[in-house]
Amino acid sequence: MTTIGRRAVLRLGGASVVAALAGCLDDGSDRAASDTDTDVASWEHDTGGGVDEVADGLVLFRKRRTGPDEGGDLVALDAESGDEAWSFELDVPEYNTYSPPAVDGSIYVGFGDDEIGGGNGELYGIDVSGTVEWTRSTGSVYDRPRVVDGRVYAASDDMRLYAFGADGTEHWQTDRLAEAPGSPSIVGIEERIFLNAEGTMVAVDPGDGSVDWEYDGVDGDASVRSGPVVDGVVYLESGAALVALEDGSEQWSVPLDGSRGIPGVSAGNVLVRGDGIRAFDRESGDEQWHADDRSFDGFVPTAVHDRRLYLADDTVYAYDVTDGTREWSAGVGDDMQSVVVSASGNDIFAHQENYLYRIDDDGEVGDDWTFDGTVLEYVVGEDVVYVGTTEKVVAIER
Repeated sequence: MTTIGRRAVLRLGGASVVAALAGCLDDGSDRAASDTDTDVASWEHDTGGGVDEVADGLVLFRKRRTGPDEGGDLVALDAESGDEAWSFELDVPEYNTYSPPAVDGSIYVGFGDDEIGGGNGELYGIDVSGTVEWTRSTGSVYDRPRVVDGRVYAASDDMRLYAFGADGTEHWQTDRLAEAPGSPSIVGIEERIFLNAEGTMVAVDPGDGSVDWEYDGVDGDASVRSGPVVDGVVYLESGAALVALEDGSEQWSVPLDGSRGIPGVSAGNVLVRGDGIRAFDRESGDEQWHADDRSFDGFVPTAVHDRRLYLADDTVYAYDVTDGTREWSAGVGDDMQSVVVSASGNDIFAHQENYLYRIDDDGEVGDDWTFDGTVLEYVVGEDVVYVGTTEKVVAIER
C-alpha cells in the first residue's frame, strides 16, 4: 500500500536510480499532509519498473528485469486508469535492454544486449497504439534517442551515430567515432550534435553526419568527462581541469582540485561540484565564488533551476547561483538518490529507497510517500506523480 504522512527526518539507507521530470506542478498549498498514514494512490499497476515518460495519455515504463527471460519489456499504461494499453517485447533468450523512449508523435526506443561493443541491436519506431511502424539495425542503443526537427538520432555501441526520419528513412550514419569498444553518448544538440565517444568530444554536422572536429582532452589522452552545451560552447572536465570548448578549440582552461562534476550553467556561471561548490564565469573562466567547504563525494544528485542549485546527500541544499549563498537545507533522510525540481520551481522532489519527499521552495518538508518497493524512476505531472518501483507503478494525485 502507498501511504502519506509527515516526517521531517528519517534514518534510512539504500540506493536506486535517478528520477526523471516532466510537466509542472502547482504549489501544493491546497493539500496538507496527514498526521497519520492514509492511502492516496489514484491507481496501482502490479508490475514493477521505472517510469520513463508520460505523453499522449500514456505512462511508458520498462518492466523490471528479474532474470534472463523475465522483464525488460516496454509497457504503456492508460494515464487515467492505470490499465495496460499495450506492451512491446522481443523473444530473445539472453539478457537484453530497452533504452528510455523518446516521444514525438511516435515512440522511438532502442534495443540492445548486455555485450557492450558487440554491435547487436535495433532502433524501433512505434505508434501510440503500440504498433511497430519500422525497425532499423543499428547496434545496441542504450541511451534515449533524441528527436530534433523531425529527425531521430541514436548513438549505438558500434560507435556510430545514426540519423533517421520519422518514417524510418536513414539519412546518414557516421563513420566509427572511436576504436575503443563502447557506446558514444549524445551530450547536446544545437547547430552541431555533440557526443562523448569514450573520452573524446566529437561534433557532428546534422546535415550529412560528417565530423566537424574532435577533442581528446587537455593532455590528448581521451580523458573528457562531459558537461553541458550552451550556445555552441561545451563545458567539460578533462584531467584535472575545467575547459570551455568552442569549434574544437579551448577558449579557456582552469585547474580543478577535487571536482566531482558540472551540475549546469546558470546566471552566466559554470557550476562545479566537489570540495564545496565553485562558480566560474562562462566567458572568461574567472572564479566568481566558492561556497560550502563540505565535500560532495561520490554520487550526489543535482539540479539547476531559475538561479538556484540543488544538491542532495543526507540533506537537500539550495544555493543562490549568483553569489553562492546557501538559502536553505532540508533534512529528509540518508543517501538521497534524486533531486528534481518542478517546472514552476515551487516544488522540489527527492527520494531514497522506498520513500519520496516533496519540499516547498522555501525549504519546508511537505508531503512524503512510502511505497512497497524501492523507487526506481518517477515523472512529475501537473496534477499527478507517476512513480515506478520494483514492485508496482503508482499514480498519486496531488
